[in-house]
Amino acid sequence: MTVSTEPAALSYSGDGATATFAITWKYFAKAHVVVTLRDSAGSEATWVLGTQYTLTDEGISTGGTLTVVTAPVDYTPAANETLLIELIPPNTQDSSLPLGGPFPSSTVEDELDEAAQRDAKLTTVLDRALLVPKTDTQAGSNLEIPIDSARASKFLSFDANGKPIVAAGTSANLGPVSAYIDTLLDDSNFVTAITTLGLQPHYALGSVAGTNTITATAATTLTAHVAGDLLTFVPANDSTGAVTLNVDTIGAGAIQLNGAALVSKELQSGMPVTVRVTNTTPLFEILGGEPLARRWTQGADVISATDLLINIPGNEFDVTGTTTIATLATKGIGTVVVLQFDAALTLAHDAANLDLGSADIVTAASDVAVFYEYASADWRLISYTYAADRRRVDSTGAVTNTAQPCFRAHNSVLTDKTGNNTLYTMIFDTEAYDQNADFDGTSTFTAPITGKYLLTAQIGYSGLTASTSDTLEASIITSNDSYIGKKSNSNLIEPTDFLTISIVADMDSADTAVVKILIAGEAGDVADFAAGESHFSGVLVA
Repeated sequence: MTVSTEPAALSYSGDGATATFAITWKYFAKAHVVVTLRDSAGSEATWVLGTQYTLTDEGISTGGTLTVVTAPVDYTPAANETLLIELIPPNTQDSSLPLGGPFPSSTVEDELDEAAQRDAKLTTVLDRALLVPKTDTQAGSNLEIPIDSARASKFLSFDANGKPIVAAGTSANLGPVSAYIDTLLDDSNFVTAITTLGLQPHYALGSVAGTNTITATAATTLTAHVAGDLLTFVPANDSTGAVTLNVDTIGAGAIQLNGAALVSKELQSGMPVTVRVTNTTPLFEILGGEPLARRWTQGADVISATDLLINIPGNEFDVTGTTTIATLATKGIGTVVVLQFDAALTLAHDAANLDLGSADIVTAASDVAVFYEYASADWRLISYTYAADRRRVDSTGAVTNTAQPCFRAHNSVLTDKTGNNTLYTMIFDTEAYDQNADFDGTSTFTAPITGKYLLTAQIGYSGLTASTSDTLEASIITSNDSYIGKKSNSNLIEPTDFLTISIVADMDSADTAVVKILIAGEAGDVADFAAGESHFSGVLVA
């Protein structure tokens, strides 16, 4: 047969199911077929005939079939795997032609076919080799690489004529490498290399011990400090005052923050800190000018107490329990902390120690408060966020606050009151709404916090007669004041009418407000307060 095309390598992508693969060229012996599997990681393995695969008989002009062994071990190529089938005949000739006799055309043709296959194999190898251009001036032995003993532990380079040489890593034989890079390549250690690059060394310290007198060791033992060097370590304890650091027994030097000695808690146990050597005496400055005590980290839960003990690592704390909080422990002037409350408790306002603005705050679960320490142990509230659904701004910009004190109630039954000049407390036994549950359902509103409350009462009455001595008073009575609306004889023209009073009342936390009626001059006449015609409402406005 003729060999009209080169027997190219066949490549198949695995899918985890296909186990038979077509071979499209003739092979004279099964041993001439070489099979390689490339796995998903890029590693290649040569398969063994009879172990991972079998072949159909050799000598078929149209080729044959490779079948993957699937039992007892299944070698079927998986997805992301590639199966490569190559024809690699040996560089030998096994046929012996007789002297004389008929011409052995079949044998000669087979040998010519195998020769063509060997040529194709060599072409494939050469196609994958590094070659110099056809017009290159170097050839033959000039392109040979140095012998193994000469190139051991070196790398390949080329001289000024383009001939292969070996290089040891110095500018003398690297050619295109600059002298600057050459000085970097011959540096023997980290410190020398970063000095060449113009950088300052940065050392990690271990074996850290002490509270205010700290000792530590560097991974590379130091014998002296160099100005600008950086040192990072993890304090073993919270600092309680001024701090010194002694590395590798070079000598103790003060750690400063913005040029000043440290104060309590500015180093905290377990929180890494980086300092820069500013003077070789030595003297160290916290990098960035910010103490760790002021960086945002989550701290452990804190149990509520009169003096809340937040002088521990962290800036964000969950506060458990319900004990009233009057002060916060100091963490250092300038510190900001975030407190999230797990339950209802009282924050007690104190203009010096715990400045809440003007009044106590009663928390709810998941409320969040942000405090700033403006002087030692003196804290000021800078932000307070209520829990979900207590205050909401919708897409139009409208604001609602479901915890804002706001109520309205009316009377549901007819009430008779004689005009005997005595005060009568109005009963409002039906609530229209009572946001925050501050109205008792009968007559009394109790202010939950100190503030300004808009209180309004409308009294509907009937059964009165006009008289020179007639007087009708409706009053809103709070714990610390009374607000009176009055109608005299000149106003009581109609026996049936409404009397309305509205006032912005200054109320302290737990102050109460009720509506009272006084009728004078009607003697034994009876005034009626019809069901549903009298109303009492209120809302916190400031």
